[in-house]
Amino acid sequence: MSIPVLLTRAEHSLSRRDISPQALKVLYRLHRGGYIGYLCGGCVRDLLLGVRPRDFDVVTDAHPQQIRHLFRNSRIIGRRFRLVHILFEDEIIETATFRRTPEAPAPGLDEKAQRDWMNNTFGTAEEDAFRRDFTINALYYAISDFSVLDYVGGLEDLRARVVRCIGDPEKRLLEDPVRMLRAVSLSARLDFTLEPELADTIRLHRTEIRTTPPSRLMEEFLKIIRCGASSAIFGRLNAAGLLPIIFPFLEPVAGTEHFDRFLRILSRVDASVRGGHPLDEPVLVSILYFPALALQARDWSPGELYSLTEKLLDAQTDSFFPRVWRHSMQGLISAAVKLRHPPHKYRRIAARSYFQEALELARLLSAGYPEMGAHLGTWKTLQKSARIRKDRRPI
Repeated sequence: MSIPVLLTRAEHSLSRRDISPQALKVLYRLHRGGYIGYLCGGCVRDLLLGVRPRDFDVVTDAHPQQIRHLFRNSRIIGRRFRLVHILFEDEIIETATFRRTPEAPAPGLDEKAQRDWMNNTFGTAEEDAFRRDFTINALYYAISDFSVLDYVGGLEDLRARVVRCIGDPEKRLLEDPVRMLRAVSLSARLDFTLEPELADTIRLHRTEIRTTPPSRLMEEFLKIIRCGASSAIFGRLNAAGLLPIIFPFLEPVAGTEHFDRFLRILSRVDASVRGGHPLDEPVLVSILYFPALALQARDWSPGELYSLTEKLLDAQTDSFFPRVWRHSMQGLISAAVKLRHPPHKYRRIAARSYFQEALELARLLSAGYPEMGAHLGTWKTLQKSARIRKDRRPI
C-alpha cells in the first residue's frame, strides 16, 4: 500500500464555490452516512487548472445498492459496469464505487459473467486510481477534510502539463485502443504535451483503433466536436497519424488546402459551442464529410454534391454513424450548396422544415469556403418574411 501525495486545503486552489451544489449534496450525504466521498477524475483536474468542469463525478467506498439506499432520487445503471445516477432537476451526478483489477477471473463463470466480475470487483481508492487511464485523471478531492489526494503522480504531471499513462502505455492502449484518441484529445483541449513513450506507442499501434466498434467511435467523435476545442483536436489527431485510421475518407484531404479549410470550419463550430449554441448531429456529421466532397467536386452543383455524398457513403463498409442520418446528411449538404446562389433560383427551399439546419450548415462551412456565405444575409431576410408559406415536408 502506497501513501498518496496529499495537498491540504491551504495547499491547493480548489474551492467548494466552484463545485456543483448537487455534487456537494452527494458528497456530504455520503460522508454523513459513514462512507468515503470523493470528487474524482477530470473535474478535479479542471478545477485545479481553473477551468469550469462540464461534469462532476463522485466515487465512494459505498456499493451501488448502499448508494441507492441513501438517495431515493437515484437509479442503478449499466450491466457490465454498474454505476448510480443521482438525479436532480437540472443535473445528474454519476457516482461509482471504488474498483480494483482482479488478479484472475472468478472460477466457474461463463464469459459474460467473467466480464461482469472484472468490471465490478470493488476495491480501495488507491486500487481505483491505478485502474484509471491517465495520471491527471486520477486525482481525488475529499469532502471530509477538503484535501486533494494523488496516488499516481498526477499533480506533478499537471504542473508539467504532460499527459501520461498510468502503467505501461503499450498494455493500457491495447487494453482499450480508444485511449489513444482520448490521450490526443486531452492533450489538445488542455494544450498539454504527450509523454514521449505514450506518443511513440500511439504511433506504433495506431491501427489498433480499427478494432473499436463504430458506435464507440461515433460517441467519441460527438464528444470531440462538442467540446469547444475540436479544431485543435483534429489538428493533433492528424499529426499523430490517427485521423486517417479513424476517418479513412479524410486521408486524401490531409495535407491539402481543404484540411486547413476544415480546421477553420471547426474553429467556427467551437465558437458556437462555447457560445452555448448546440448543433444537431446531421449538421456535425455533414461538416466532417464536406472536405472530402469538396476535394472531388467540379461544378459544386447540388446534384453533384448529393451524388458524391452517396458514393462516399456507399464506399464505407464500416460507417461509424447511424444509417438513419445518411438521408438527412445528403439532403442538408445539397440544400446548403443551394444557398450559395441568390434566393430567386431556389426560393422554395426557405419554406422547407430543414431550411434552418441548412442555413446553419452553410454559415459554418463558409468559414472554410467563403463562397458558401455569399448570399446568406439575403436568405436570412427571406426566412423572416411573413410571405413565406411554411411547408413542413421533410428532406
